[in-house]
Amino acid sequence: MATPPCGVQARQPLLPAELRVLPEHRMPQGGAERQQSRALSVPFPSPLEADIARGSLDPDAEPHREAIRKDLTVSGSVLAVCWRAEDAHLLRVSIINFLDQLSLVMRTMQRFGPPLSR
Repeated sequence: MATPPCGVQARQPLLPAELRVLPEHRMPQGGAERQQSRALSVPFPSPLEADIARGSLDPDAEPHREAIRKDLTVSGSVLAVCWRAEDAHLLRVSIINFLDQLSLVMRTMQRFGPPLSR
């Protein structure tokens, strides 16, 4: 499997969706701030559905691009999301907003049924 941008090996999650805390890293600027990272793995019934979800969620850019980074990748039928942020509050807000959007995407996909092959 491919390694997502946050450096965590993608794997089939044990739970329907799994949020993992990654080790903190020192910021390259050398200040006392610490970069925080979080990763989320979301399984889908098929690789096509995972790719559709990524395509729906990826265009949403972070409002504070200089302070937080969000990367989405698909490995098989698993959507992997990785956040890196300087500020814990911005990280939390980004994750909450993403989960809200993910919920809407998943409900929409369930409502319309399985996608046709591309």
